[in-house]
Amino acid sequence: MLWYKEWGFHNNPFSIKPAAFNDNVVGYDLTEIFDKISQGEILFLEGKFGYGKTTILKHIISRFGGQREVAYYNCNRKKGDIEVESVLKGKFGFFGKLFLGTPNNMIFLLDEVKELSEFDQQEMLRLFSNGNLKSVVLFGPKFELVNATPDLKEKLVDNVIELTKLTEEEAIDLVRERIGDIKLVSDDIIKKVFKHTKKIPRVLLENLEDVCKYAAENNEEEVTEDHLKEVLGIKKSKKKKAKPKKKKKKKSKKKKEKAQEEKENEKEKPKKPKTPNEIAEEKEEAEFFYY
Repeated sequence: MLWYKEWGFHNNPFSIKPAAFNDNVVGYDLTEIFDKISQGEILFLEGKFGYGKTTILKHIISRFGGQREVAYYNCNRKKGDIEVESVLKGKFGFFGKLFLGTPNNMIFLLDEVKELSEFDQQEMLRLFSNGNLKSVVLFGPKFELVNATPDLKEKLVDNVIELTKLTEEEAIDLVRERIGDIKLVSDDIIKKVFKHTKKIPRVLLENLEDVCKYAAENNEEEVTEDHLKEVLGIKKSKKKKAKPKKKKKKKSKKKKEKAQEEKENEKEKPKKPKTPNEIAEEKEEAEFFYY
């Protein structure tokens, strides 16, 4: 039996896959984003990997999708220009792309934007002015990397939204949204894990999944500090009496050479081959979709 089913969950409550768990967004105001899209504006959501961009994407698709009026494109592996108009025409399928015109009032979601050619920017703004694009939402790690033209910058005035790190209170809210108020994980345990996650939501969920899985496999009913120490290397919060410092013994030349050799061997170890699921997920990222 899967570890989370032993604790009464139908799905993994700490899953980071947006389709696997219908979670609410914690720490961000989706109403502001939804309003700007409805009003026909161009937005840039700025945030590093793990800050919740994928979750926000899912909510935008859920809110505005359903009639193939939302086009999603991932720039992660694009070669050359995006050719925005061609992507929009793909809504009609292969033959429609050949014989029908460009659709109107589309919402264009552009993910993993690290750079954007001047051609793509001009084409996007042209389609926006013509009414083919109702709204555009760009997602990327840093707006400055895009090298936006003056025209695009003008459209993005007050519309570059920075996704910030979680606060401790938001971290607890995020976990409680997933698991409720059960004793499985206490607020104190969440706080201790949170301190070792660089305040990134994805890392918090991944670490909590690891410790909960370990506790379940050891037939425990609650995550303890011992589990944190065993799985994540987080030391217990007990205060210890200060001990006099001992003088460090100098390593012999042979020991130093051996330690250096071990480090070099560690660096040369081959990376683990990717699983079929990881390969499939990477392949999926290169495609574009309509909702």
